[in-house]
Amino acid sequence: MSQMLEQTYFQFPNWLGDVVMTLPGLYHYRLSHPDRHMIGCIKPAYAPVLKRWPIAMELWEYDKSQRKELLRNLKSKGAGEVVLFTNSLGSFWPFLMSGCRPRLGLGERWTRLLLDIVPDNAVSSAQGDKITQLLGGGAVPEPLALPSLIKPLKLAEQPPHLLIFPGAQYGPAKQWRVESYAGVADSAVC
Repeated sequence: MSQMLEQTYFQFPNWLGDVVMTLPGLYHYRLSHPDRHMIGCIKPAYAPVLKRWPIAMELWEYDKSQRKELLRNLKSKGAGEVVLFTNSLGSFWPFLMSGCRPRLGLGERWTRLLLDIVPDNAVSSAQGDKITQLLGGGAVPEPLALPSLIKPLKLAEQPPHLLIFPGAQYGPAKQWRVESYAGVADSAVC
C-alpha cells in the first residue's frame, strides 16, 4: 500500500459474521493511518456494527439495488484506494467502473485477476488474519483485551460480557486462531 491517495474506500462483505471479521484489521489500519479519510460501503442492516466500533469512518449505506448510485457517489467524491472484502463481480463493479486504484482484496478465485494487492496465502488460511495482513502489512495483531472493547461497544461494565464463537460454517478459513481466543479469555479472567 505504498500509494497513498486522499481516501480509502472499504466494500464490506454481505454477511454479518464476515463484517465482524474485518474489525481488527480496520482497527490496525486506522492506527497506522490516523489522518486517512476512510469511507465504508455497507448494507444498511450492518452499519450499526461499524457505528459502535472506535474507528472514524464515513459510512455509505446501500444495498444491491443502489449500485449505480454508489458509482455516482464514487465518481463525485474522486478516485481512491479501495479495499474489497467481497468476491462478487456485482460488488466489484462500481469500484472497477469508477477507476479506483490500487484495488486491494482477498483475491479468492478469479477475483484475484481484478486486484492490484492481495495477501500472502502462506501467512495464514484464516480470513481474519488475511484481512489484517492486507490492511496492516503482514503482522497479525494480538487480540484486543476485553476492557478496551467494553467502552467502544457501549456495553455496561457490570456484569462483564464475553462472547466467544469458536465455530465456523465453512471450515478453518472463517475461524479465529486458538491463541486469540485464549488471549481474550485470559484478559477477561479476574
